[in-house]
Amino acid sequence: DAGYSTYMVGKFLNSFKEPLARKGCPQGWTGISPLIQDVDTEDGGEEAPRAPTYMEDCNGQLTSYPGAFQEEVIRDKALSYIDEASGSPLPFFLLISTVAPHDAKGKGSTYPQVLPQYKDLYPGLKAPRTANWGRPPPVTIGFAPSTPNRLNVTDINERYRARLQSLRAVDDTIEAVVRRLACHGQLNNTVFMFTSDNGFKLGTHNIPREKFTWYEEDVRVPFLMAGPGVPRGVYVPEVAAAMTDLTATIAHLAGASPRRVQLDGAPLPLDRIAAAYPRPNQPGALSATAAAAAGLTLSSGVTTAVDSLDCIGDVTMAQMLGKDYRVLRACSPFQAFGAPTDPRSGGHTCYKYVVQCSPKNVRSLGAVRQLFDLGRDAVELQDKFTQFKAPYNGIFKRLYDRLDAVLTVMSYCSGATCRNPFIAIHPDGSVTNLEQAMDAKFDDLYGGFKKFSYKRCALYYHPENEVADARLVPTSVREWTSS
Repeated sequence: DAGYSTYMVGKFLNSFKEPLARKGCPQGWTGISPLIQDVDTEDGGEEAPRAPTYMEDCNGQLTSYPGAFQEEVIRDKALSYIDEASGSPLPFFLLISTVAPHDAKGKGSTYPQVLPQYKDLYPGLKAPRTANWGRPPPVTIGFAPSTPNRLNVTDINERYRARLQSLRAVDDTIEAVVRRLACHGQLNNTVFMFTSDNGFKLGTHNIPREKFTWYEEDVRVPFLMAGPGVPRGVYVPEVAAAMTDLTATIAHLAGASPRRVQLDGAPLPLDRIAAAYPRPNQPGALSATAAAAAGLTLSSGVTTAVDSLDCIGDVTMAQMLGKDYRVLRACSPFQAFGAPTDPRSGGHTCYKYVVQCSPKNVRSLGAVRQLFDLGRDAVELQDKFTQFKAPYNGIFKRLYDRLDAVLTVMSYCSGATCRNPFIAIHPDGSVTNLEQAMDAKFDDLYGGFKKFSYKRCALYYHPENEVADARLVPTSVREWTSS
């Protein structure tokens, strides 16, 4: 207990409906005002216009706001919490979870809810046409029709504009929060974090609208941070971070020490970033050598994701259902396939390694694998498993062996092992990142591990559906992951 008051308002857990709310809110909040989803009113629901419904502190009493817009209600509640917290000597934490730019779920338009004053913004603006727009994934991956550009362009452009228009209400909320904090004399003592839980695709990879894949449009979300102790105007390619690291960062800034749980993430190294970037808006990035000299690494530089897919929007159930996957992102100055093309990279690149279970071909092909060098292929069109053919050798095999082993470790890790998965492979602590692991003296070690794979695809997650090398997983799951 670090002595903080804690508040939350807005979109809460998926499927947080009235029966669940009546059982009580999760503990730990001084005040919580969660949006109640799928309320049975004509226009009600999670994101439907004109009838947002809440249950303050899960007290059993529903409160609806007929005629109101979601973001206006969230804004007013957030400002009330700031007023309440500022009247107390205790420091406070406030989580504001906006609905925008989610699509509405009312009987009419399924575009995002847009305030009337913003309806006419951005006339003629089109969704970005990146190199992967309308380009289907391989047939073995699925996810989208194999015919290129099979898209409703008009709908995509209109939806893109509506998403931007809806976010203007979020801009208004940020402005109002800043002003209210300033009124209470709290602005210069407040750290702001702005991010999203997921991204969204509108036409990229030939997918009309959807968010559940491993592509960058879904998983690489914006993150902005400001406040005391936060370097100003700095872009930091040397530091790889995931949402678990934000939890650790918030706890660190608050001086909190979790006692009953292990944190899988590590605090962002703000002091080292500030030392490495002393000037605001510094162009470019540090070279790999300079970054290492400044101590700019975030643990191992690797993050991972796991999902079991359902679907939304214009993607059919057959294209998405049951396509489980594991994905590893490993960022490093090690350049397996050449220098990264982004001038801001500072010589760092990120490798994305994918292991997918597709129900249609798991028995005939086993797991489907992909590997992208994001520093040279940000739009994920150049799969290295297509470029390099089995039997694999050379630099591709060496990188593949290491990425697969680290993915296996991170698939079942907790606590310190998540922050440094290499400790499970090198218990003596001599290797802590991918660049060190790529030393040729470790080729036999990494090449000797069984590759992560799947026994079956399922609509649920359980390690019994997977195959993993027993040396890389905790004893508690070995009985399930054995082949």
